Amino acid sequence: MGLASHLEAGHLDVEGVAGIAVVAAAHSDGYAATGRLLGLLAALPAPTKAGERFWSDLWRSSGTTYLLPVNIKAQVLRSLAGEGTALARQILWAVDEMTPPQRLAAGK
Repeated sequence: MGLASHLEAGHLDVEGVAGIAVVAAAHSDGYAATGRLLGLLAALPAPTKAGERFWSDLWRSSGTTYLLPVNIKAQVLRSLAGEGTALARQILWAVDEMTPPQRLAAGK
């Protein structure tokens, strides 16, 4: 549970265990959502020469550079450390800024 070594299980009362459970439950949805978001990004072509056309097409069709790997790299790294809010916010913002035709084109 990540407790300090001086805290043995015998020293935890029901309230202590419940407190740990509440914190874990509150964070689990965020971690699960971050994991799914990173899984979706992992399914996209790598930003290498082979994947260059995909990213170029996405940029042109979406009208935004906010989705390009170079611009989401810092947020992806933060997500790997458990903080996916910035990545989700950037993706949602980029999609929100697109017109309906751009969204359709980017989706294709």
